[in-house]
Amino acid sequence: MSGFVLTFYGVRGSYPVAGPRFRKYGGNTACLACSLCESIVVLDAGTGIINLGEQLDLDKPPLGPIHIFISHYHIDHIQGLPFFKPLYRRGNRVVIHSPSYSNGDAESLLMSLFMPPFSPIGRDSIRAEVEFRTLESEREVVVNGEARVEPVYSPTHPREGVWMFRVASGRHSLVYATDVEFPAGTDTVWPRLCRRTDVLVHDAQYLDEEYFDASHPRKDFGHSTVSMAARNAAGLDVGRLFLFHYEPSHTDAVLEASLARARKLFSRSFLARENQRIEIH
Repeated sequence: MSGFVLTFYGVRGSYPVAGPRFRKYGGNTACLACSLCESIVVLDAGTGIINLGEQLDLDKPPLGPIHIFISHYHIDHIQGLPFFKPLYRRGNRVVIHSPSYSNGDAESLLMSLFMPPFSPIGRDSIRAEVEFRTLESEREVVVNGEARVEPVYSPTHPREGVWMFRVASGRHSLVYATDVEFPAGTDTVWPRLCRRTDVLVHDAQYLDEEYFDASHPRKDFGHSTVSMAARNAAGLDVGRLFLFHYEPSHTDAVLEASLARARKLFSRSFLARENQRIEIH
């Protein structure tokens, strides 16, 4: 494995969906994997992490350390973790980087997904070595001496906020900004985080007409519109924008129409697609 490769394993928000109208872009919830030489950096653990685990399990164990970064604890970003196969291989090492939590420690919260009454798996079924680390704002995490992950906190998602991540290797980088809401423009951290990044993966859950719908507005739900994502990418010398965290009801046809809107504001806009592999160089 060489270079810097991003693969989307889950691109949907809120809950997974299935059926022919969602087949092209996928229905699994949030999960990305960054392969950097011999390092694996995983961003979020929605249902997409299940397919990633299946793929990694085909490799001869034990795997090198797998670093999983959790943006926040809403269920669509953690629900695949109990079904991540590398956790059940002896000799594997998995490091989970996650936010502190006001109502308890992060380890207990995540491990509750494996325990009754939510699951019959039980913690004793885990065979890999698992380490939990707490995210600290703007304190860079170095992975295997080659990848650098910078976590940055944003208060824009209810109720405990969300963490954005900049993943860099050499001169190349991507920014992962899911579950953010910037209706009046970005905060002060955004330009420093995103400027000149090769790839920006940005929440784009809503269309403008949904966000501003008088009968059911989505303002303060903690998500961006397609237009917000495109405007945020514009002017920051971003290489490519990938719209992400799609509203569950948005079919392939709706997503493609939204892409046309985004490209009027930022021509290098694309739709994140499940199993899509992006080389960053």
